[in-house]
Amino acid sequence: MQRTMAQLPETLRLCLLLSIVSGLSSHEIARALNLGEAAVRQRLSRARKLFQQIYLRESGDFIATSSAFSTRTQPRRGRRRSRLARRVQPVLVAAS
Repeated sequence: MQRTMAQLPETLRLCLLLSIVSGLSSHEIARALNLGEAAVRQRLSRARKLFQQIYLRESGDFIATSSAFSTRTQPRRGRRRSRLARRVQPVLVAAS
């Protein structure tokens, strides 16, 4: 999966990682990357499709649709996610 993720264009990969790993909503990603929310949702959709195509081509395995690949428009609740988001956002923004 890491090889597949590495093959995604950086703009798509960053949005997908922020969504899946950091658990950020499309609104939070848009704020962090200084993009419109519609642009983030489009990038997430393209990233998911491209990821599946690359993964299938390389492995031949089937990827079931998962909630990890869903676009969240509402932020997750809880202090743990908030602390993680506060730590991760500046690092990822600086890297882009």
